[in-house]
Amino acid sequence: MWLLAAMVFAFNTGIPNTHYQDEGLAAALLRGELYLNNTGKNFFDTAVYKGKAYWPLGVYPSVLMMPLVWTKSTVSPQNILKMAVVGLTGLLIYLTARVRGISKSDSFWWMVTICLGSVYMSVALFPSSWFLAQVVVTGWWWLAILEYLTLRRWWLMGLWMGGIMLTRMTAGLGLIYWLGKTKKWGALLLIPIICAGIYGGYNYLRFGRMWDQGYRYQSRWVPAEFRAAFETGLFSRRHVPQNLHYMFAAGPKLISGWPYVKMDPMGMSIWISSPWLLYIFLVKWWKGDVWLWVVVGIILIPILGYFGTGWVQWGYRYALDFLPLVWMWLMGKMKERYPAGLPAGFKVLSVVAITTNMFLFLTWRP
Repeated sequence: MWLLAAMVFAFNTGIPNTHYQDEGLAAALLRGELYLNNTGKNFFDTAVYKGKAYWPLGVYPSVLMMPLVWTKSTVSPQNILKMAVVGLTGLLIYLTARVRGISKSDSFWWMVTICLGSVYMSVALFPSSWFLAQVVVTGWWWLAILEYLTLRRWWLMGLWMGGIMLTRMTAGLGLIYWLGKTKKWGALLLIPIICAGIYGGYNYLRFGRMWDQGYRYQSRWVPAEFRAAFETGLFSRRHVPQNLHYMFAAGPKLISGWPYVKMDPMGMSIWISSPWLLYIFLVKWWKGDVWLWVVVGIILIPILGYFGTGWVQWGYRYALDFLPLVWMWLMGKMKERYPAGLPAGFKVLSVVAITTNMFLFLTWRP
C-alpha cells in the first residue's frame, strides 16, 4: 500500500503538466466567475463561447479543491486533491473486500489489482484535469458501494451519486442501479435532484441552455483523429463501432524499435488492460444480478455514441463510469466461486495486467 502511495505521489508531482483547468475553474469560482480568465496552462480543450473560455467537464472536482486554491498552496491543489482521492479509493477497495468476507491478503490483492491492473492506473498516476474526473468518479463510486454494503443510508448514497453526477453525467446514470435496490427513493433521489438542478443552472448561466455542457464549442481543440467524427455530431450511432473497437478489441501498436509496442492513445481493450476481468465469464455473469448489466448497458449508450474515445489514454478510461459496479459484483462472485481464496490464475492475470500497464505507461512517448 505504501508503494502504491509513493508511486501516486511521484508521478503526480514529477510528471510535467500544464493542464490545470479544474484548478483554474476553482480559482474562477472563488472570484465569482464561471470562465477561465487566463490562457496558457488553463486554456487547452476549453469551450470558447462569446469570447470566454469555459471548462466543459463537470464542476464538482473544482468545487472540492476550492479550499485548497483559497489557501494558495505552493503544491498544486489539483495534485493534492487527486492524490488524496486515489489514496481514499485504495482504502475503500480494501475495506469493501473485507466487508464482503474476503481475507486480508486477498483484499490487498483486489486493491492492487484494481488500482494498478486496470485503466484506473493511468488516470491515478498521470496528472491532468481530464483524468481527475475519472479519479473522483471512481472514488465516489466506492464510497456509495461501501455504504450500500454496510449501513445503507440512502441519503448518503444519494450524496455520493450527486457528486458523481456533477463530475460525469454518464456515470451519474448509475443512480438507476440503486433505484432497483431500494424502495426509499425519496431519500436516495433528494440530493441527486438538487445536484441536477445545480448543474442545469450552471450550464444555463454559461451557455444559455440547461442541457448544454459546452462540448460543441471545443472545435478548435479537436485532434485530427476525431475531426471527421466531430463534424458528424457529438453523439451519433455512427460512433458506436469506433468506441466498441477501442473498448473491447484494440491493442497496443507495434513499432520497429524499442520498446517494440506502444500505447495507442485512442484507447486499448479492457481485456488487455485488465485480463483478469475474463473471470466474469467463468463465474457466469448472466446468472445473478441481471439488473447490474442492464444499468451497465444504459451507461454505455451515451459513451458508445460519443464522437471521442477518451484520447489520450492508457486503456479505455470512459469505462470507469461503470467498472466499479462490475468490480463490486465480481468480488462477490469470486468469493462465492472460490471460498478458499483467489485462485492462482486470477493472481497471474493480475500480475500480467500490472506489468503490461506499467510497461506501456513508462515507455510511452507522444
